[in-house]
Amino acid sequence: MEILLTPYPGPTVPAVLALMVAMLTWELPLLQSMHNDAQISKEAAQSELRSHEEAVYADRKKREIELQKMKKEAEDRKLAHEKIERRIVSDMNNVHQS
Repeated sequence: MEILLTPYPGPTVPAVLALMVAMLTWELPLLQSMHNDAQISKEAAQSELRSHEEAVYADRKKREIELQKMKKEAEDRKLAHEKIERRIVSDMNNVHQS
């Protein structure tokens, strides 16, 4: 007696499609969860960046104001010194002329 072995034809197209649908149905909620987590992380990062940018801007503005005050102070002192020098020179000229 001879036994004939026939090759297994493999899964049918509907069976493969059904398996793919089942896998994707299982995978979809995971991907949606990952997407939601990514969105939350993105929004948090943008908020943190915005906060840092505002702090940097405020610090820069504060330094600019302080610098302007210091420049004005230096200019006022320079003018006061020049006034004193002119007075001294004028007094010295008056002393020599007398």
